[in-house]
Amino acid sequence: MKALFRISAALISIVASSRVVDGRLAARLALRHLQPQLLFNCDVSDLKVPVPAGQANLTIPTDQKIRFVTVGVGVQNYTCADTGKYATAGAVASLYDVSCITKLPLFTDIQINLFNALTTNDSRAVVDQLLLAATLKLADHYFITEPPATAIIPFFDFRAALKDDDEYVAAPKKAGITSPDGAENIDWTQLAAINGTAASTVFRVHTHLGQPPSSCLAGETISAPYAAQYWFYQTPADDDGGDGDDDDDRIQPDVTST
Repeated sequence: MKALFRISAALISIVASSRVVDGRLAARLALRHLQPQLLFNCDVSDLKVPVPAGQANLTIPTDQKIRFVTVGVGVQNYTCADTGKYATAGAVASLYDVSCITKLPLFTDIQINLFNALTTNDSRAVVDQLLLAATLKLADHYFITEPPATAIIPFFDFRAALKDDDEYVAAPKKAGITSPDGAENIDWTQLAAINGTAASTVFRVHTHLGQPPSSCLAGETISAPYAAQYWFYQTPADDDGGDGDDDDDRIQPDVTST
């Protein structure tokens, strides 16, 4: 039998801690003592992406609404140029729906917590079992070449999760700022869609790590682990094909009860 996967949002902070030794036990305790809350598929259309005040590069579109709020965890890829400096060679990441905790205190650092969970053996198993495997994975992020351009551009693939061949977005960089959280973190960016229906605008904010070393030998390659929040905006007319039901195109949980 299939059922919605319900779990306390506070469980994230438990399973994402490197101090968790027995993840399954911690999860059971959290489920017993905390009120359950739907962990995904929440309405986020009334939110605004948290861009810093006093800057003009990242601009929130006034004619679009947020469709998805996610955390991406993966690697930034670099190749060393003849100048002895690393140049970007794209990225590969998995994006997870965190829409239901956007108004909770733990949301501010959720990208750091999930990054730590996925790179720490003590907590990875329970995150995989209870969070990431429970249809929370919303998209794959990688880079493609989109004609007529020859340079690689960001691509976000929602097709598997949303079961729709049109649910993807190719979106090159429109603007960016240096991370206000420190030089060790990759830039915050705004991307503008040129293909696909999944989103019209994409923001990468609250980045965590991902920068390469300052120098290198020509031809060297490196993959730098990182995490970030990805906010997806969409014009209302594109959101649901005009059927008036914003929920139909959201991810549908498919978890078997045991």
